Amino acid sequence: MGTRFALAFGFAASAFAVSLSAGAQDQICYKQALVVDGTPVNTLLCAPSALVGDGGVIHVPVSETLSTKAASFGRTVDLEFLAGDEVSRSIDDVPLARLGFGKEALHLTIARTPQTIVLEHALLLPGAIPLK
Repeated sequence: MGTRFALAFGFAASAFAVSLSAGAQDQICYKQALVVDGTPVNTLLCAPSALVGDGGVIHVPVSETLSTKAASFGRTVDLEFLAGDEVSRSIDDVPLARLGFGKEALHLTIARTPQTIVLEHALLLPGAIPLK
């Protein structure tokens, strides 16, 4: 009886670990290359593929990674989207000091559907210079 319990417990524990691993990979991502002051900046946005909400505002953790040849950084921000809409948009300002750009920042418009996340618009601040 003890052996059956140990086998059953071991199987359940391994199934749980697999579902956690699979869940961690259930993300949608979007890559975009931008040019800031003549320097290519690669952006990567990732979010969970599943949206949980009841038609109101939902909070989605979006992982942002920005990189140049000389530096890179990543962060996760909690953005608000509208649940139930075909396309919902949110904005985010990303300071670029960690990439060596001083006080400049990117003002991003991020669109989210149930299947995608897209960097729709990017402005360089200050000055609201369109990059995308």
